[in-house]
Amino acid sequence: ATRLVAHAFAGAGFTPRYVARAQDHVTGLAFVAAGVGLALVPQLAVGWSGFDIAYVRPTNPTPYRRIVALIRDGARTNPAAGRTIELLTELGSRLGEFNPTIRGRAPGPSWFRLIGS
Repeated sequence: ATRLVAHAFAGAGFTPRYVARAQDHVTGLAFVAAGVGLALVPQLAVGWSGFDIAYVRPTNPTPYRRIVALIRDGARTNPAAGRTIELLTELGSRLGEFNPTIRGRAPGPSWFRLIGS
């Protein structure tokens, strides 16, 4: 996340001076509401917080993040696992550019396979 923030701020022409860091979006938004500074949060965090703050979509460059799902080999034969992947794919396509692919094995246990964009 730090690289994402640094890249977004560099694209806007400045280097941030950190006075506080948050490990979650709610705390980051609370800092903004308290006047401590600004926060870069994902689209999913916008509008649900209840804080009286302004939201501005960053552009040039537009920040992005990669979200992946790990599933066990053969999990697609499980109806619940298959449906979960379908729902994640559908949600991803509604949120923006999404290209679901099977990327191969993830590092770690041999029974996980990496799915992502």
